[in-house]
Amino acid sequence: MSKRLLQAFLDLTGVVSRRWKRRPAGVYCFNFHRVGNDDGSAFHPNLFSCTGARFAEIVQFLQREFEVIDLERVRRMVCGEESPRHPCALITFDDGYLENYEVAFPILRGSGCSAVFFVTTNFVEDVEIPWWDRIAWKIWHMGDGQLRIPGVERPVTVAAADLEGSIRRVLRAVKDNAGASMAEKVQAIEGQVESPDLHSAQRRLFLGWEQIRKMRRAGMEFGSHTKSHEILSHLTAEFQRREIVESKAILERELGEPVDALAYPVGGFRSYTPATQAMVRQAGYRMAFIFEPGINRDLVAQRYELRRMSVDRNVSIDGVRRLVLSALHK
Repeated sequence: MSKRLLQAFLDLTGVVSRRWKRRPAGVYCFNFHRVGNDDGSAFHPNLFSCTGARFAEIVQFLQREFEVIDLERVRRMVCGEESPRHPCALITFDDGYLENYEVAFPILRGSGCSAVFFVTTNFVEDVEIPWWDRIAWKIWHMGDGQLRIPGVERPVTVAAADLEGSIRRVLRAVKDNAGASMAEKVQAIEGQVESPDLHSAQRRLFLGWEQIRKMRRAGMEFGSHTKSHEILSHLTAEFQRREIVESKAILERELGEPVDALAYPVGGFRSYTPATQAMVRQAGYRMAFIFEPGINRDLVAQRYELRRMSVDRNVSIDGVRRLVLSALHK
């Protein structure tokens, strides 16, 4: 039986409804990247989580079906001062794209709802363009062919008829390969493809500090997503510590308050190590978030490995419901 037929059968028999009503107490984290209309810009397509209209629907759904909490409540939970007594939802965003301010922020404010924005400090004010967007830009202009990536045994195929699939394949190869630095991998890809200049081709991508401060004054919360969004497990201990410590200091200077939450870049189980978690704790963070699905029930034990569910592909409300039910088994 296909997944679609199985889901239809479960819906028809009321199994999904019963499972939904029996959701355990815990913190259910829903993570977004870019919210708005995907205009076909030549950047990483997976980062468009949903349209603005769908985001508004999801926020209303979460407010109806969960207690939507803020980071202060999570702080109390990870410190053992409070335990979740029923399903609680935390909304988070990674990277700090401009649409967070232009689209998501007005919806959140209008709903009386808070969210946590994990900012990569080198991207603020478009100081740097992320490595994944630089790679995606090249693939959009490459056509059919193959890319050789340092440390990757076989060339990765790029097909003009399947740009999104090609971007995912190349980025997966880049993320999974720790045998070369990110700079080496990106430079090798850029050297194989001719394209227009990226910096002059698109409007601004990321938040500015004044926008971040305005969001903070309105009740939004901020955490670190490191300085450069390098995959921490691929770095030496010295460079990991610099990414973790310096991003915290920059955010605290700009916001004028302590910052004690971090989201690991990429966030899969292989993107950080126990040594990374120790550095995060030593730097003064009280909690850290990963990008693997699951429900956070024992937040004291999970405080440096809090799980989050990815909201993407303009998922429907029924899709969000299925996302939660699937995460119950993680």
